[in-house]
Amino acid sequence: MRDPLPSRRRSSWEPCSRWTARAFGAGIWAIEGPTKGQEFFAGYLLEQSLSVDNLFVFVLVFSYFKTPVSGQQKVLQYGIGTAAVLRAILIVTGVELVERCEPVLILFAAILITSSWKLLTQCEVCCTLCCVL
Repeated sequence: MRDPLPSRRRSSWEPCSRWTARAFGAGIWAIEGPTKGQEFFAGYLLEQSLSVDNLFVFVLVFSYFKTPVSGQQKVLQYGIGTAAVLRAILIVTGVELVERCEPVLILFAAILITSSWKLLTQCEVCCTLCCVL
């Protein structure tokens, strides 16, 4: 499969997209005020952090399932599409649940704490992470 955007061209667009985001944030700051501008930049930084976090997840998943390099592009495309649909469903469902019954937040917190504990205490994940990094 041919890469639609060669790496040299892709890397030249990265600074452009960052400057565009900064200019957009500055416009929000100037038009809507500092509060809205700070909210935009906080969201932008959060998204950048999450995208770096996703890279580690991709590396772990590809190494765990031993995905060949030739199939990684297709797996990523299906994964991103599925993640977008599932994320939308879960966000809508979660908002509805929280609006109707706030104590459900305790249940969500318990799920996050339990899954975090399991990830931290399983040797397989630690060993895989150490081998990948």
